[in-house]
Amino acid sequence: MEKTGINKKRRKYDESFKMELLKMVKSGRSVAEVSRTMGIGENLLYKWRSEENGQEKPVELEINTEIEHLRKQLKQAEIERDILKKSDRRSGLSYFRSGNVTKTYEIVLELSLSYQVRLLCTILEISFSSFYAWKRAESHILSQTKAALSKKVKEVFEEHLNRYGAVRISKELQSQGIKIGRHQTQTLMKKQSLVAIQRQRPTV
Repeated sequence: MEKTGINKKRRKYDESFKMELLKMVKSGRSVAEVSRTMGIGENLLYKWRSEENGQEKPVELEINTEIEHLRKQLKQAEIERDILKKSDRRSGLSYFRSGNVTKTYEIVLELSLSYQVRLLCTILEISFSSFYAWKRAESHILSQTKAALSKKVKEVFEEHLNRYGAVRISKELQSQGIKIGRHQTQTLMKKQSLVAIQRQRPTV
């Protein structure tokens, strides 16, 4: 009695075909992508890659490595999406439509508390070195502003014969259109060792 059935023949691939597929993987394309494109099983492609490297790496480990790589790519995409959403909320419109580079620098500075500055610069498409140049300039401007305020505080203090404290000095400067609060005035006075003369209460 003859046995009936379908005998499946294992398909054979020549070396040039194997090398071409491995070249595609080396170029940066994932094993899964090459497998789908060329109609080759992933396990077979992993096997060829291991053989080429002279390794007996288990196919399961190769697959897990590929899965981990894809997970990292997905995580990166989620981070980029999150950064873009946050930048949109802070700027009021998309950074790439606003054309306001200074505003983008300010967003990077704010988001740098949660993300790496280099990553932020890459996603928001600004120069890493330009951002830090802006940041140094802003720090310099801030230092100049503090120095100017300190001078103003001292001028008012001396003008009123060392009798004005932080409250009265801040009010005096505010009347001149200078934005300064009592606590900031107090800090600037302390740094300059400016202590108001206390009125002596008459003794009974």
